[in-house]
Amino acid sequence: MIIRDKDNFLPLIAKMLTALNYDKVEMHTGKPYDITAVKDDKKYCFKCQYDIDAVGTAAMKEFVDGTKDMSHDARAFITNSSFISGAKKLGDEAGVLLWDRNTLDRMSIGIKENIVEDVQEETKSGKGLLAGIIIAVVAIAAIAAYFLIIK
Repeated sequence: MIIRDKDNFLPLIAKMLTALNYDKVEMHTGKPYDITAVKDDKKYCFKCQYDIDAVGTAAMKEFVDGTKDMSHDARAFITNSSFISGAKKLGDEAGVLLWDRNTLDRMSIGIKENIVEDVQEETKSGKGLLAGIIIAVVAIAAIAAYFLIIK
């Protein structure tokens, strides 16, 4: 499963984790991790980074330092790319699971083939709804302005 959709990377990984029988999959913002989930009574935290370049040492260090005192049983760093050797070494030393594009490909075998399309459709429908709301608000404002100015 090749992931070429930066905007949907996080929701796609969340769906993939659900398909891999992780429970309580939740996305987070403003934290050193992006997703939390439970599998086999173990609490996981995941950092998801979409990038055209390999994940560097600085990104790995930020994740390791930001999650070392947390109550998770396991940590994983997920990327659509790869890890530079320094990031691999730092992650391995800290016990972080490293899931690169090859790992994601292997894990996705057997998962519903159109999971990427499903996430893209969900995003499109959300954008369509937002566009509809914006158009309605602008139309109402134009009508109100017309009646206020003319009358």
